Amino acid sequence: EKQIGRTFSNLTTEKEQLVAGFKHLKYHVPNGKMPQTIVFMNSFFAANAFATERQIGVGLERYLGEKSKVIQELPSQEFPAWIRKAMNKKFLSRDVLCSWILTHYVGETSGNLAEEMVRWGKILYLTQASFPHENPALIMRYSDEQYAWALDHEYSFWNYLVNQKMLFKSNDLTNVNLLNDGPFSAGFDEESPDRMGQFIGFRMIQKYMEITDDTVEEMLKKPYEEILVEYEIE
Repeated sequence: EKQIGRTFSNLTTEKEQLVAGFKHLKYHVPNGKMPQTIVFMNSFFAANAFATERQIGVGLERYLGEKSKVIQELPSQEFPAWIRKAMNKKFLSRDVLCSWILTHYVGETSGNLAEEMVRWGKILYLTQASFPHENPALIMRYSDEQYAWALDHEYSFWNYLVNQKMLFKSNDLTNVNLLNDGPFSAGFDEESPDRMGQFIGFRMIQKYMEITDDTVEEMLKKPYEEILVEYEIE
């Protein structure tokens, strides 16, 4: 609690970012649901940001920074280095908008990998639209180096999914390996960033929006098959 108080004695910048972010979100989805309250708290390392029906909770302790004494003293089995490294407050506003969009704007899918990737692409694209001037690496929760690696290997990763016939499988383990947080993406070496499935979905939506006249609202309603067929890697 003392470390949270020292690190976040003034949340003016974060609050301004959040107000601007939700204004952009409302611009793109005028009738979309908005939170009534954002609560900054100590979640005891339970969550970064999480949305309920009307509120968003933000676990400030998860944004203290990897060099914070509190973070350095976390047990390494439960909080390995890759988790501690991600506890950076530069991601706070991004996480708040992403959690709200995930909960209230993009519905759950039946579970095959391609549909889940497109779902995440929509979530991330709308998060980017809420922060139009932010680096897409931050929207992905990547470092600049990780984002550059993902771009460089976009074609080879897509080929891997196609050749292994993974796109239309509904496999919980595959989805976890390619969509969830981790030290790296399964199927590639340890230099790869995690969540490459999310990254491919993000790229799908980016490219789809470049070649269509759809509004963001129209894109959100599009079946994943219509977005999938438009995805081409140059």
